Amino acid sequence: ATPFLVELAAAARTAGTGLPSFRFFACGGAAVLADLIIRGGENISAKEIEDVLHTHPAVGEAAVVAMPHERLGEGVCAYIILRGEADAAMLAAHVGASGLAKQKIPERFEFMDDFPRTASGKVRKDQLRAMVAVAVKNPSELPRETQV
Repeated sequence: ATPFLVELAAAARTAGTGLPSFRFFACGGAAVLADLIIRGGENISAKEIEDVLHTHPAVGEAAVVAMPHERLGEGVCAYIILRGEADAAMLAAHVGASGLAKQKIPERFEFMDDFPRTASGKVRKDQLRAMVAVAVKNPSELPRETQV
């Protein structure tokens, strides 16, 4: 790997940077990993779920991240900024009706007024993942309507 890629990979491993993860291959190549959720060994694209959520008229913005799951390793959490009336059950039904596989339906929906963002306006998914990780460890502190 080139020194540039090695430096980027080291930076990406630094907690809380928001930088993408890298995978290095035996052939010497490297690739940026997409925003994947690995649920029970299956790779799930966060973007695929976000695209479906954005088709719901009440969703202003959606950000899908991995959350810790005791049995499967990772589960699916959707952070939502609403622009209309909707709840977790309605959004889960919408994703299910879209034809996505059942395992891609978010197990948790969190509703926010705004997302944490970088200076350039990109969603800080690293912060969203950290927030849901804390919430999963302390379920008594969560409002019940955020869980599906």
